[in-house]
This record gives sequence, structure tokens and C-alpha cells, in this order.
Amino acid sequence: MLGLMQDWPLLCHRIIEHAATVHGTQEIVTRSVEGPIHRTNYAEIRDRALKVSQRLDR
Repeated sequence: MLGLMQDWPLLCHRIIEHAATVHGTQEIVTRSVEGPIHRTNYAEIRDRALKVSQRLDR
């Protein structure tokens, strides 16, 4: 099993970055309890997450 381990910890930002890089234009569709449908993609999620983290870092 020696060659099967990752060289880095599995962190949320790495998962989001991978999704945005590999599947950036893949559409994600959600519906809230109130009913409206929201459409986005992984690249937009990464951009929003970066903005939130920069604001929290201040």
C-alpha cells in the first residue's frame, strides 16, 4: 500500500479547486425549500468560496 497514499491532506479547498479545474463548467442545480431553482457551476462556487475566505481572513 505504500504508493497509494496522497502526499497532501484532503482539505475542502483542495476538493473545490479540483472540481473547478476539472469540472468548472459542470452545472449544479439546487432547489430551496421555498421553491426557487438556483443554477451555478463549480468555477462560480470556487470564486464565491475564495471571496468568503478572504473576507473572513480580515
